[in-house]
Amino acid sequence: MSPASTPRSRRPGVRVRSGPGRRPSPPRDGGVSASTPLTPAEADARVDRYRGTKSTSTQVIDFTREAVRDALPAAPQPVTNTWIAYSTSTVGLIAAASEAKGFPLDRKIVFGRDRIDAFLAHECAHLGTGTRASYRSRLDVIATGLSDGSGESAWPRPALSRLDVRVPYTPKETGKIAAWLPGVHPQARRERVSAIVALALGCGLRRRELVHITGDRVTSDEHGVHVSVPAGPKTVERTVTATADWEQTIAQLAASVGTDLLLARGKTSLSVEGLDNVLYTANVTAPVPVVIHRLRNTWLARHIIAGVPLPQLLPQAGLLTLQHLEDLLRIDRLVQITTGTDSESDAASVSSWMRSGCR
Repeated sequence: MSPASTPRSRRPGVRVRSGPGRRPSPPRDGGVSASTPLTPAEADARVDRYRGTKSTSTQVIDFTREAVRDALPAAPQPVTNTWIAYSTSTVGLIAAASEAKGFPLDRKIVFGRDRIDAFLAHECAHLGTGTRASYRSRLDVIATGLSDGSGESAWPRPALSRLDVRVPYTPKETGKIAAWLPGVHPQARRERVSAIVALALGCGLRRRELVHITGDRVTSDEHGVHVSVPAGPKTVERTVTATADWEQTIAQLAASVGTDLLLARGKTSLSVEGLDNVLYTANVTAPVPVVIHRLRNTWLARHIIAGVPLPQLLPQAGLLTLQHLEDLLRIDRLVQITTGTDSESDAASVSSWMRSGCR
């Protein structure tokens, strides 16, 4: 399910987005604006406007409406259009994700701390810290409003850390992702997610770079498969050689899309928000959350551990300074995480494999 909204922290003068990169539709409740206080009857009617998306089940829609309606007393008073739209959207996301995972739509389960934390860590893993914190804040408020006082308090809560989106994947995790990809359905989604994983894990591309790679930017020769990455705001154009384990996937996707985007057959442009939507939907069934930052950092860490000289690695990674690599090296047990071993001899074998893969 694509996210119906991306919660944002409330700031004066800033309206909550109704979707990735989209502004809310004009008010339809007789001219009632997003910030206009609602009467109890108007608030109830606004809750009933929630419809989810085309794929949202009737059970999720009913569960979401009832939960938000019962949590209205916990909202900042008087209740506004914005608060209800934001809340129904957020509750709808976790309810739909819980249903997809096989959880019963029971309030104590869906709004339990464990389920909320798992939702943020798994289905929302590709989102930024601020977005996930905003999701959690709203879900905590609603959970508290629905609580009978017997459950655990929503506060205090530890701050969300960016560490979870920086730590490279282990070999076991990347193996699970690779084994999962062929079973992703439908085919269009499988191709998109495969392109994301192959380009980020096989070439170390950034999120903003992935949406610009077309089939004609991929070339092959006796030295391997190469991807031409266009210049960005802070980067120059570069050509990256794919690692051996992902070069075939990249070459096949490029041959099949022609001059279209690898991430979107039939398209020549895609927003980063559209990319986020692809990952959000795919991560519902993923054995390990697919996070672009982690895929890129895995590529970087393996090359560092493999002994690739920095004068070669920095241009391939599109880095102008060592700052990002220094942050990466501060992660505890980086070698063990990336290689899945504590021994120097095994790390050496990984080095041999990486040099072969990177030509």
